Amino acid sequence: MTAATTTGVKPRPTKLGAKLPADSTLPKVSLEHAFILPPVLAQWRTAVADGSTFYAQGIIDDRLIVVQGTWGGQTRYVEWHDPQGVGTDYRLEPSSATSLLVVPRHGVLARPFTHLLAPTNAFSSRVSVGISPLLARRLIFDVACDEGGLIWVLHAAGTEGDLGLVLSAFDQSGHLRWSGTTPVTAIDEDSAETVAVRARNGFVCVTHGSAVHVVAHARGADHWLPPIDVVRAIRSVGTSPPHTRARFVISLEEGGRVLWPDDHATEPFGASLLDPAACITPDGMVAAVGRNHGILYRMSGKDLSLAAPFAARVDTPIAVTPAPGGFASFYSDGLVQVMTCA
Repeated sequence: MTAATTTGVKPRPTKLGAKLPADSTLPKVSLEHAFILPPVLAQWRTAVADGSTFYAQGIIDDRLIVVQGTWGGQTRYVEWHDPQGVGTDYRLEPSSATSLLVVPRHGVLARPFTHLLAPTNAFSSRVSVGISPLLARRLIFDVACDEGGLIWVLHAAGTEGDLGLVLSAFDQSGHLRWSGTTPVTAIDEDSAETVAVRARNGFVCVTHGSAVHVVAHARGADHWLPPIDVVRAIRSVGTSPPHTRARFVISLEEGGRVLWPDDHATEPFGASLLDPAACITPDGMVAAVGRNHGILYRMSGKDLSLAAPFAARVDTPIAVTPAPGGFASFYSDGLVQVMTCA
């Protein structure tokens, strides 16, 4: 295992501007920072925002890499040999200020491991990276942490997922706080990648195929609301900022939908976007980035209105996350574009 720190490599500037609507009061999307994640030869798989920093996971040869960075491009990373793990999809989930869960998804058996991101000039605290014994020896499909510190684990009921999925919530001490079977009764190889769990402000949603299932656990509910069919296969799910009204932004093969779980209402966005990734910004806007272009939307109540189109790379991002003042797009070659919406 090795650890390293770097300030990132700045690529050649890229023109991202797009012709905006005539209304000068609408926000403009502009490039604030761009940098390359280290090491530069890695292939990157996923990323997640964590307030003033972010985490990303990638591979190089037979090694797994986890990097933590600031939005200005300062980074530190840790890598370790795992020939079997390089073909696995992982969920990065910050569970505390000093702990990052790196959990295999899609029904892979979780085995405990721990590595450390060492302190540097830009990062004063050590961060533990890995899988705790709490999550080990389960066939895990996804995990999510909510604002209250609960860790929601979506795992197989049987030995192969053939008996459906169970959703369990644990506190930081490992005590079981909630558990129940989900409406997902069976998983096949084709639909495994559409399975996800996200949690926000008392609501938890589980996706499978084109269906979204929601439970309002904080309201004492132990039953699932009627499923919502979003028609197309689900690619990813993001959440609204912590301690705000619960909203889930669902990216599909084409476009996506915003879900308000308290009203069981949805609103489509980005019909012209192919393979988009999307997030809800700290200011409550929806940023969706697909192939060649992206779209920024304003949210007012349960209405979405076009705020600004903008140009993007020809390839689809591996993740779009909130960032201070806007959002960030992460790409498989390590490029990070931090965008402002002003």
